[in-house]
Amino acid sequence: MDEYKNGEEVFLIHSRQYAWIVERRDDETWVVDLDGDLIPVHVDDMVPAKEADWAEEESVDAGSAGTSAAEASPGGQPETSVAEGFAQVFVPLGQGRYQRWLVNGTPQTFRILVEQSDQQVAAADMPPNAKLDLGPMHRDDLHEQAAMTLTCRYTEGPHKIERSFQKDLRIRVAAFAKREAAATAARGAAAAARGAAAAGQAGAVAAPLIFSVFQQPPGGAADFSTYSPPDLEQLGQGRKKGSAGPGGTGQGGAQRGRAGREALPPELDLHIEKLVEHPEKLHPAEMLAVQLARATQYLDRAAWSGMHKVYLIHGLGTGRLREELHDMLRRHPRVKGFQNSHFPRYGFGATEVVLDH
Repeated sequence: MDEYKNGEEVFLIHSRQYAWIVERRDDETWVVDLDGDLIPVHVDDMVPAKEADWAEEESVDAGSAGTSAAEASPGGQPETSVAEGFAQVFVPLGQGRYQRWLVNGTPQTFRILVEQSDQQVAAADMPPNAKLDLGPMHRDDLHEQAAMTLTCRYTEGPHKIERSFQKDLRIRVAAFAKREAAATAARGAAAAARGAAAAGQAGAVAAPLIFSVFQQPPGGAADFSTYSPPDLEQLGQGRKKGSAGPGGTGQGGAQRGRAGREALPPELDLHIEKLVEHPEKLHPAEMLAVQLARATQYLDRAAWSGMHKVYLIHGLGTGRLREELHDMLRRHPRVKGFQNSHFPRYGFGATEVVLDH
């Protein structure tokens, strides 16, 4: 099926994720919304959401055939070449036990944090071809233990825009069992073809099981080749009086306080239409870069002005801007603390920031 409608939910076969149709790019490519990122997808790489179960079974069968010849290196470590994209690799140890690994088969370097029930399991930098040991497990752990959550941070583009996203490392027990059985059968068949003796020796242990986490990071297809950081002092020029000017927030701009310092308003509205005149001309990644740059500039000026507490208004939306802001706040040297709670004036659409002087 290659005819879709805007707003239709689809299942992405290779990344095993759900997305929403945004528009058609050409005869073979559609643009979809994946967790707030607009990415192009070939028509053969997606199916309607109602066909997701069939697509997952097909990908499991294909994955089993592709990994049947994959060998584990000595010590139970997987060869990094067995995975295309970022993947979980389960190396069999016998009697239903596996060694669980994360393998980075992408050309991108990630800073990885793996958590389970809010407890840190592993944290490391993973350059291309790196692998991270998540420890041994039994197949029964898939439904008896809490799922793991993977947080990836990375920089993108020539201007090193920092991005982050999360993935659920949960694997359905039925899918795991099906791939396990297929891998064992394939290994036994290959050994049988070499002779009965080889079959008896090699059929005891199945090949590693590989489950794709993602083929490329969300937003990784964005083109930054012609992007240059905006002049923040000029972005607000020409806007109507009362809208956000340099360091402003849509509340009339900055005023002069005592000692000649600019008395900044206690809030900054980061909705993109408050910051630039023609937001429709910006790529989503460029919008995010403008919002983060303006927030950083505002915090620097607020701290210099002696302000103790300010609010960053990010709205609700997909939550992407909020997550990126919180990542920036954790690294900002003048931020003492922050919280995103329900505030009478903003609801949940703002983050309170406490500044250190």
